[in-house]
Amino acid sequence: MLQQVEEGMIAHFIDERIPEPFQHIFRRQLREGKDDTIEGKILEVADKLDQIYEAFTELQLGNTEKEFVVMYRSALIKIKGIKLHCVDYFLEHILPDIVSEGSRSPIDIAQITKDALAS
Repeated sequence: MLQQVEEGMIAHFIDERIPEPFQHIFRRQLREGKDDTIEGKILEVADKLDQIYEAFTELQLGNTEKEFVVMYRSALIKIKGIKLHCVDYFLEHILPDIVSEGSRSPIDIAQITKDALAS
C-alpha cells in the first residue's frame, strides 16, 4: 500500500510540476528501480530492510495486527533470497540482535523469524 501511495505522489508531482515535453523522461527516471543490476538489488534490500524494521517495531510495541506479522515474514523471506554480502551480514550479525530485542513482545518474533528463514 505504501508503494501505491508513493507512486501516486510521484505521478501527481510529475503531472503538476514537470512540463509536458519532459514528463516521460521523469516517469522513466523515477520508476521502480529494482532490477537484476547490483544497484537494483541494493534498492530492493533497502526497501525490504525498511519493511522489516517497520513491522518489527510495531510487533515489539505489542501491535498484534496480522498485517505486521505478514509484512515482517514476507520481507525476511524475500531478503534471504537476495545474493549480496550485505544481506549475509544482516542475517548473521544484525538480525539476531534485533530479534533478541523483540523478546518483550507479546508476539513470538523469534519463532516468526526462525520460520521465515527456514522457508
